[in-house]
Amino acid sequence: MKSSVALNTPVRGPLSLIAPVNWLASFREDVQRALDEGKCRSMTLKECKEAIEKIYESKVVANEKAMQGIGNIPMETMEQHVYRNYEKKYGLRTLAVEHAGTLLKAVEEYAHDDNDVCIFQKIFRNEVEEDFRLVQKELVQAIRDLAVVQLMGRFPTKDTVTINNLLEQKMNSGVIYEDEWRDMVSYLYNANDASTLCLMLKKQAQLLRDRDNEIPTFTATLQSPSGGSGAATSPRNMAATGGTLGTMPPTSPVVLNKGLIPHKITGPARVSTANPNSPDSSQDGLNKTALSASFVLGVPSVARHSGDRYGSGQLGFDRNKTKDIKRLGYASSTLKIDVKDPNTRSRKDMLSLPFPMFVKIIQDFQLRTHQEYLVNCQEIFRQYDTDVDGVLNAAEFREFYRSLRRVVPSLGRHDTEEDELRDFLAMIKQLDPHETDRVIYSSAVACLQQRSGQDAATSSA
Repeated sequence: MKSSVALNTPVRGPLSLIAPVNWLASFREDVQRALDEGKCRSMTLKECKEAIEKIYESKVVANEKAMQGIGNIPMETMEQHVYRNYEKKYGLRTLAVEHAGTLLKAVEEYAHDDNDVCIFQKIFRNEVEEDFRLVQKELVQAIRDLAVVQLMGRFPTKDTVTINNLLEQKMNSGVIYEDEWRDMVSYLYNANDASTLCLMLKKQAQLLRDRDNEIPTFTATLQSPSGGSGAATSPRNMAATGGTLGTMPPTSPVVLNKGLIPHKITGPARVSTANPNSPDSSQDGLNKTALSASFVLGVPSVARHSGDRYGSGQLGFDRNKTKDIKRLGYASSTLKIDVKDPNTRSRKDMLSLPFPMFVKIIQDFQLRTHQEYLVNCQEIFRQYDTDVDGVLNAAEFREFYRSLRRVVPSLGRHDTEEDELRDFLAMIKQLDPHETDRVIYSSAVACLQQRSGQDAATSSA
């Protein structure tokens, strides 16, 4: 049944979310029809990511207005926001439908190859919460910071500008060696996740090496005396084996500690003195209950390297043992000696990966782990989301929460029914402060993660 609102009439504000119950279903049908009829143009990856960033910016503003009760607009899902935002921007329903279809077509095309686009697709489909994109950004920033530490250890005499240039080259078109990724992964993840991820990275690097080491075979073509010829000579096409990492076993996520996120490193190659291997830094008590990402960000206390056996606090090699002519008391503008990392001698046979591929594997691992952890929450939510719009009313949300607690008892323990009711009302008041009788999936997941982390901290105290 179609909405009573004309298709070419823009619908704004609360009306688009509340008045016509089937507004979302109607818009979906129009978008699908536009896609089927070929009315939606193609977008480049750059254009797609720019459009996604603009949507994120407008969604943040819309969320703030909804939480403050401005305009009497309730909280909306990402899908609802995209459609309503395009209607408001282009004025005509037909234009809004075509632009929405163009975006969805591009997202479907690039989601497999670009993790940022994939995250948007998951948010749009109500599979992960909106804040997870920030977790991924923090993860990439942590990788950048650790790469800076490694570069400063390998090139101790380079200034900050040169180090930053080397960093950009490395992240855009450089490679990362096995000893480097092991150090990074061990700092970013707990022991179980780090072991799983290192195996995945090693397998992918081995696949790339095997592909590169293949020798093309050629078929000789002999011309017959009569002028005829055999089959055309051509090299054998080598099948691309990259991209398939096999089945990843479920892992145990831990709580993201945003207070430990490192800032951009611009000073000497020294880091904080806290010991990451101390009992205080163990995450074992949090792995069992937290509904969150699978890594803990933090600057390593000692910038270890596989070649540094004595914990000198420097990456790569012992600079005190390097025969640098300046340290011997002589400096000259004509006599220059390049100080080389002894570890590069052994890297000739060491496994390596293109750095962009390494980052994508880390991001995909993070996303997959997070989705595996949220699988129960997502399945139960969809049982009560009968109209498949990513929104529950208060009664549906209470039944969802009760069902989820049976699967995840750590979400809350109460001595009496009155305590349970009081706790539930406090939670739904946080999710729906202006009593719009709407709780979206993203807000529910974010709230449950927060409560789970608090319960885990309380139980471990």
